[in-house]
Amino acid sequence: MSVDMNASITITGVVPKAMDCNSRSVIKLKKVNKYNQTARNERLVSMVDLEKAVREVLNLFGLLTTQSYS
Repeated sequence: MSVDMNASITITGVVPKAMDCNSRSVIKLKKVNKYNQTARNERLVSMVDLEKAVREVLNLFGLLTTQSYS
């Protein structure tokens, strides 16, 4: 029972914040000087790590879809 209650908190609280962080990262990535590859690479790595974490949480709760959006 407590797992179900925590799932709601996680999905409604943490996941939207993570997606907002990812959106801000995309905006910052566009603003980073294209010649500063180190900063761009670090930003991309953190975005990939964030995506993996969100996918892991969604998979844990059985909400991960197999549909691709690319």
